[in-house]
Amino acid sequence: MKSQSAPELQYFPKVKLHIDLGQTAKAEALLKESKPQDQNNYILHYYWGRVASLQFKNDQAISHFKKAIQLNPNDSKSFAAMALVKGRLGNFKEAIANLNQAIKINPAYAKAYSNRGVTRGAMKNNAAAIQDFSMAIRLNPRLVDAYRNRGITKEMMGDLAGACADWKIASALGQEGPKQWFASQCK
Repeated sequence: MKSQSAPELQYFPKVKLHIDLGQTAKAEALLKESKPQDQNNYILHYYWGRVASLQFKNDQAISHFKKAIQLNPNDSKSFAAMALVKGRLGNFKEAIANLNQAIKINPAYAKAYSNRGVTRGAMKNNAAAIQDFSMAIRLNPRLVDAYRNRGITKEMMGDLAGACADWKIASALGQEGPKQWFASQCK
């Protein structure tokens, strides 16, 4: 199907806010206000997929992300969101393929690199995971998850000094877990 660039409907900013706040019931209620003509809006399916994913309705989430991608094959966020569900289900190769596509569409998508690093780490490919976390950090030096996860991966590889350096930065960016790890392991 031909790529579609659909305008965001008026309620999408509120849907995004509710999703970001973890208020899936409120986001779902707004999405239910959609009209039949809205069904061809890829963003609607992206948000339905996000809500389903947060509710651990994995099959529904995948179905909506596939529909979003069918309507707009250049939507990197739908590929990345589907990868998270695939990874949760243990389908790491499919998750990597989705993240590769998200990165191909948007080479500056730092979160996609970070998520691919997590997936590669789950596949025990720590060297590739470190490369992905490092690229995510180059693209977005404030992406705290990339520092935290690169630190975890470095610790698993026996590089405690490198792990401590990353946890110190993650801690300075406001994350509690790395702050505690730094305090207990990095003296």
